[in-house]
Amino acid sequence: MTKVEPSLFQELKRYSLNEIRDRLGCTPENVKAYINTLRKYGIVKIVKKDSLDFADLTNDDLVIADSAEEVSGASYKFDFVGIVAVKDKVVFCYPKYTTYSDKEKILEELKLAIKAIRKYDSKGELVHLHNRDDKGEYNKLALSLHILQDYFENGVYTNIQEIIETNGDGEIDWDRTINETFAYIKDNRPYYLELKTRSSQNDDFDYFKRLHECIVTQCSKYLKELTILDFFDMPEVLLSELDLKDFGDTDYILYRLEREIANQFITRKQNLLKTLYTFVATSGTSSQENSYSLYGTNCMNLVWEKACGQIFGNIHDQVESEIKKPQWYLNGGHYETRSLIPDIITECSIDYRNIFCILDGKYYLVKTEGDISGNPGVQDVVKQFAYHESFLEYLQNHHCESVFNAFLFPLSEENVLCQNEILIRGFVTMLKWGVEQLVPIYLVFLKPSFVWECYLKGTVSKNKLVEAMRKIRLEDVFRNVLKYPDTLQYME
Repeated sequence: MTKVEPSLFQELKRYSLNEIRDRLGCTPENVKAYINTLRKYGIVKIVKKDSLDFADLTNDDLVIADSAEEVSGASYKFDFVGIVAVKDKVVFCYPKYTTYSDKEKILEELKLAIKAIRKYDSKGELVHLHNRDDKGEYNKLALSLHILQDYFENGVYTNIQEIIETNGDGEIDWDRTINETFAYIKDNRPYYLELKTRSSQNDDFDYFKRLHECIVTQCSKYLKELTILDFFDMPEVLLSELDLKDFGDTDYILYRLEREIANQFITRKQNLLKTLYTFVATSGTSSQENSYSLYGTNCMNLVWEKACGQIFGNIHDQVESEIKKPQWYLNGGHYETRSLIPDIITECSIDYRNIFCILDGKYYLVKTEGDISGNPGVQDVVKQFAYHESFLEYLQNHHCESVFNAFLFPLSEENVLCQNEILIRGFVTMLKWGVEQLVPIYLVFLKPSFVWECYLKGTVSKNKLVEAMRKIRLEDVFRNVLKYPDTLQYME
């Protein structure tokens, strides 16, 4: 495989068949085969041509067809953020909030997003080592990254070789010394002129160490050919000049690995050996030439929610017991069921006022071009008000004077010249509960680069949120009836 020049596509943007063909640099016949492969694994969806670029799709917007050849006048959207290697092409899908035209800046944004996905996916919840299809083909891209990451964290697989020496520097092996050497007796005491010593060292010629070095080298070369080593800040690794066939045929290598797995009692090493087994077992399959592999997710909303929760100091677990639960009375019985689960709960203070924050990370691009689009639905708005109402008793008991209820959206990079990492640009109102009018739900926009960098560093940036909140009028939720036009006195 020669070095591949990646093709760039924006998440959720609509593309025509011809646009995809031109970006991939392929023939009209081949582009349909690529799209069908990407559709099979949920990377590409066929949608109505007249649907909005970034609006949420309904079932009516999706075009159901067995293949791209059956669709005319439709558009194609990439519902994915990350990297896809499909047949002989590499596709980079960058986040929907990125509106740069400069390729280098686009790649910088994608690199940050992939790092965030990688951190979120430390437990393997998003990126799978195997493609989920009937053939059981493995995900070469994810598997190679997994093997390289393990190598950078833990080094090369090693086995310890025990060395027995005469008068060596290691620990004296008294059993061998007594049984295998002569003792000189003086004054009824034995003296040994030769001592058997025991030491251990890594076996540089161990079969599995050399096999691991070979596979790590192959993974590094593969990722370099895909031009993605830099995305993961991984240097090129060249540990071996050997090929897999130098270790025997596939069945022999797998047999040796099975034996080593059975004799290995260290969990980390067992897991590595199983990963190497997968690599060897599938690396020779001819079907891989027509397959695909990927690293990324079509659940970017989960990464966004997790990152927002970390950077604002989510204390949801600490206050979960305070959330009111639905009370069911049925057939003479009384039952409690699962309660509301807000995304993010945090607390802060402004000028000695306690502020209770109810935040919901929303990976939406809200647009206002004649009308509003791409915004959360009515059910999301109602839920957010319900979260506030369910905490009223807690707020009174803990003397929280104000509530800041907000949706957290990614800020489109068209606003890149703005110096603020956080902007409060509006609010949504809807319901009254009893005689009190609940505070509005503020519309907060966060710079994605700010969110990802804080998330990757593990830092809490609640102070940035406080700075933004100082620019609006926070009402006392218990003593004033809000006049919504006065609540947002500052708008960027």
